[in-house]
Amino acid sequence: MTDQDYYRHDRSDIAFGGARGIVEEEIEHLEKWRGRPPQSGIALSGGGIRSAGYGLGVLQALANDGWLEQFDYLSTVSGGGYIGASLSYLLYQSAHSATGGAHIELPRFDATTENFPYLSNPMVDARLCDEASITSSKGLLLRALRQNAKYLTPGRGITLLSLVGLLLRNGLASLIVHGALLVLVLQTLLFLGLPTDGTGLNWVLCLAVLLFGVFLLISFLYLLATVVFEHLSDYWSYKLRRFGDVASNVLLILLLITLTIGVLPFVDDYLSRVLAGTHLPNWLAWLIPKDLHDLPPMVGVIAALLGALGNFLGFLQTRSAKKPKIPTGLLIAFASSLLLFGALLIAFHLVAAGFFLPAIVWGIGSHALIWAAALGLLVLFGLVPDINYVSIHRYYRDRLMETFMPDLGALVQHPDKQSCPSDPGNETLLGRICGANSGDDGASPNGAMGKKLARGPYHIINANIVLVSSKNARYRGRGGDNFILSPLFTGSSATGWHRTDPSQDNGLTLASAMAISGAAISPNAGVGGEGVTRQPVLSVLMSLFNVRMGYWLQNPNPALWQSRWSLPKHWSHPNLIDPGLFESFGRFNLKESLRYVLLTDGGHFENLGLYELVRRRLKLIVVCDATADPDFNFSDLANAIEKVRADFGALIEIKSEDLRVLVPDYEKSDVKKRAAVTIAEQGYLTARIRYARRHTRFLRSQEPAPDDGTEETGLLVYLNTTFFKGLCADLYGYRRGHSKFPDQSTSNQFFDEKEFEAYRELGFQTALRMLEDIRARAQLLEDEEVVLEFLRGTLKQ
Repeated sequence: MTDQDYYRHDRSDIAFGGARGIVEEEIEHLEKWRGRPPQSGIALSGGGIRSAGYGLGVLQALANDGWLEQFDYLSTVSGGGYIGASLSYLLYQSAHSATGGAHIELPRFDATTENFPYLSNPMVDARLCDEASITSSKGLLLRALRQNAKYLTPGRGITLLSLVGLLLRNGLASLIVHGALLVLVLQTLLFLGLPTDGTGLNWVLCLAVLLFGVFLLISFLYLLATVVFEHLSDYWSYKLRRFGDVASNVLLILLLITLTIGVLPFVDDYLSRVLAGTHLPNWLAWLIPKDLHDLPPMVGVIAALLGALGNFLGFLQTRSAKKPKIPTGLLIAFASSLLLFGALLIAFHLVAAGFFLPAIVWGIGSHALIWAAALGLLVLFGLVPDINYVSIHRYYRDRLMETFMPDLGALVQHPDKQSCPSDPGNETLLGRICGANSGDDGASPNGAMGKKLARGPYHIINANIVLVSSKNARYRGRGGDNFILSPLFTGSSATGWHRTDPSQDNGLTLASAMAISGAAISPNAGVGGEGVTRQPVLSVLMSLFNVRMGYWLQNPNPALWQSRWSLPKHWSHPNLIDPGLFESFGRFNLKESLRYVLLTDGGHFENLGLYELVRRRLKLIVVCDATADPDFNFSDLANAIEKVRADFGALIEIKSEDLRVLVPDYEKSDVKKRAAVTIAEQGYLTARIRYARRHTRFLRSQEPAPDDGTEETGLLVYLNTTFFKGLCADLYGYRRGHSKFPDQSTSNQFFDEKEFEAYRELGFQTALRMLEDIRARAQLLEDEEVVLEFLRGTLKQ
């Protein structure tokens, strides 16, 4: 990393949200690569495989009508990134004359109607019927997607048991690390005199009493000090008040920790005496060593299981539309605390009883031996493995890659095979797609404007950087910041942006970037920065059992690496201890100043992909919202509108009554509403974007921008997965048989062919209807000169 390749966030830059430098470089690149400065973009939202199918249909419709090649940017989040990355990958492979292992000639792909990789019209198209070989080759890609929509369990040796085995393996590794750490702590406390039963002097409880006494003393002194607050200067009065508030927080946290540890001997001793006469079933007595038949560990196991059950019920409540009897946050907090206390009780009893492997083998119960064994496990399982490989991320990434970034040569040779390995997909680098760092500057013989536009849009993949303990209130309150993974730059406002590494040794692959953007299950992160997975105790549990898909990436800020002593390359990887424990106890140290930053699903910040397109002040933005929203709350749209207004001063003028056209209602002619299908007026709406005036410098100029009273505006076209009038009969029939369509839960990532095709066709028909309507009323958009030019340049005469 070098400072020359790094852009720091500029707080004075209001117009571009501190990213003026990288926007300038993107404009210069696009002028060379596509032949013009950028003016339009399309965003594909999160939503898993459902969003990928819907987004594919929209892209097909845009390509069919000649629009797709006119879009300069493609911004994707999570599931939208599946199909977005697939498009970028196929265009890159085609542009670089990729061939299969047998050097098979592959079809030519670009963003035009004739050469769109997934066929611009998935049915019959007269323009393609004469080119049977090309049509059949491209049809293979569409057929392969339909047949492999269950991408997590594609077959050919990778089944549901493979996923279960992965979870067990990774969970075991994480439990060993956290367990060894817990053994070290408990063994040290026992060495320092913590009693093993309820009869001895419990110095930890004494410390808790002392802490509570300090809290009372500070509280008493504060009450007395209020008498003189009015006689002190404002400075000292404020400082004393703030000291009292901070001291209360710290003391109560320490009090809670010491009380929890201090009561363990009493609980363990009480359970041992109460349950001393309890007889275990023969099968259970055979499993548990004789000295543990007093059952405290079993009580801990029961508590842990009840806690796990409570968390599962809380998860189900988040998926239900009914109002829960017990608030979900309260249920999960109590259940998670119960689970953690059960685990602590088990660990304490085992350590106090000397039930540790070396003690069993050699009959030695010394503190030193247990410390050495625990430290050995920490090093072996905590430092050696790479945390990015000991999580769900790598499995998720590989399955996505095999489905959406296939080996074209193998697919042409064996069109009927299930998903198979893809070496080209595995090796395609993010820093080389879209003409970046590849020597493709537009100087080729096919460098005419039309040929350049056919290269497709510049791809921005959106992720979320987890910052729950940031010193910056803006990032801490949101739980993170939008982190882009793009061909030219990688980074965020919180970290700054660094040039994307295009090298084979250190560069991030496109497949990894796609999977990072879809890392939906992660501790300390939730949709739009909210949700139960941001609950601190639950986050600890998720990390403890390694239920996480996030990715630790090197911080874009080079200063954080140049000022540190660096380990040899083989050891300089993120592991389960550093920075893995930051994720486990993230409330204490998940911030932008770490050498490795934690990236999760882009939807944990903004799920539509709209944020970065508004930052670039585009004249036309098409947004495809395929998130599950059965109650039509439009929460992702509301989140995006609020964030672009707060960060860029951009106003998206959508009123509440404008949304009514998207909300289905029962057909008036249908008397039996139970059997009726709810239908909306249309599947899209348009709105004006008003950008903030530029109070900073002009692009590529050091002169201040004059405030001449004019304002920049853009047009937003918002597409939604709603069931609207005029859809084809097969979608109507599918909806009658699947009442939750088109809002099946995002947790369902195992689509069959019919389900995938239903979402693809819905996206295709929604976009076609939008194009027809805008073509019919283009004269109403005359106040949007750039948009009108865009339409006139692409509509068929």
